[in-house]
Amino acid sequence: MVGRIFTISKTAVAFGSRDCGAPELTMERVEPEAYRSEQAHASGDNLGLPNPVTVVDLGCTIAFVKGKNGLVILWKRWFFDAVRR
Repeated sequence: MVGRIFTISKTAVAFGSRDCGAPELTMERVEPEAYRSEQAHASGDNLGLPNPVTVVDLGCTIAFVKGKNGLVILWKRWFFDAVRR
């Protein structure tokens, strides 16, 4: 998945050739480590997320808002940095 395009719009979410359909786009602000261990069952000490972090439900996965132009995407139990182009 590294180097693939992740697209988020009001009508669709797609990661490479995988189409997720229309997203939920619901958001909540959470403490990142507690959320990751509860929801993702993983540690993410090196993700560089703010505390609290905004988590966006994309329907088929979630995204952590890392900053103005960056996200951390949880995809199939793996974390990927995404940068706005």
